[in-house]
Amino acid sequence: LKLNSAPVFIHFPPRMKPKKSDFMDISRWGFSAEQLAKWIHDRTDVQIHIFRPPNYSGFLLIVLLVTMIGGLLYIKRNSLEFLYNQVVWGMFVVLAILICISGQIWNSIRGSPFLHRNPQTGQIGLFSGSSGYQFIAETYVVFFLYILFLADYAFFLGKKNFDLGFYFP
Repeated sequence: LKLNSAPVFIHFPPRMKPKKSDFMDISRWGFSAEQLAKWIHDRTDVQIHIFRPPNYSGFLLIVLLVTMIGGLLYIKRNSLEFLYNQVVWGMFVVLAILICISGQIWNSIRGSPFLHRNPQTGQIGLFSGSSGYQFIAETYVVFFLYILFLADYAFFLGKKNFDLGFYFP
C-alpha cells in the first residue's frame, strides 16, 4: 500500500483497485468527523450525519464561578471592605495587564501549542524562531519575567536611598 503515516482512510471500490483519489489525504482534508463524512460521501454517495452532543463545560464553569462569588459575598456580607481596598484592585489590574502584554491573549486567539520538539534532534524549544509566532511556554516565561521585574522595581522603590530623579504620582 506504500503508506508512510497512520491513520489512513482508503476507499476500496467494488470492481477495481483503489486509485490515488481513493486515499484520504489527512494533511489536506483534516482529521475531523465532518471532513471524513464529506470524503466518504464524495466516493460512495452515502450521506453520514454527524451528531455532536452539546458541551456544557463552559456553562458549568460560569455557574461554578457565580456560585463561588455569591458564596463569598454571602459569607462576607457584613465586612465588604475588601471591595474598597485599593491594593487589592491594584494587584488585580496589574495581573490583568501582565497577562495581556505577556501574550496569553494571542495564544487564546491563535491556539498555539505549548512547546515544540525538534524532530531531528529531539530538543524541546520553548521559544519560537519566528517573530510572528510564539508558544504558550514562551508566554509563561515572559509573564514571570515581568513579575520579576515588577517585584524588583517595587523592592527598589521601597528603599529609602533609592532615587530615580523623577516621580510619577
